Amino acid sequence: MKILLTALCFFLFVLIAAQEAVVQIEGCEVKSPTFNGHCNDPISDKICDINCRFGEGLINGSCKNQECMCVC
Repeated sequence: MKILLTALCFFLFVLIAAQEAVVQIEGCEVKSPTFNGHCNDPISDKICDINCRFGEGLINGSCKNQECMCVC
């Protein structure tokens, strides 16, 4: 019974720690300083993503409110 309780506590600790890490990662989003033009169609959305990943070395990018936003 003691082993089961210990395993359950460990599992809950790992679950809570993983959830906190996800919340921190989602919070970093910046406007691309190098993307030119409006971001208002699927093609410019893809260009924004490529620009953020390869041009700026960030995780990814997408169009939001007609601006290219990068996730760091």
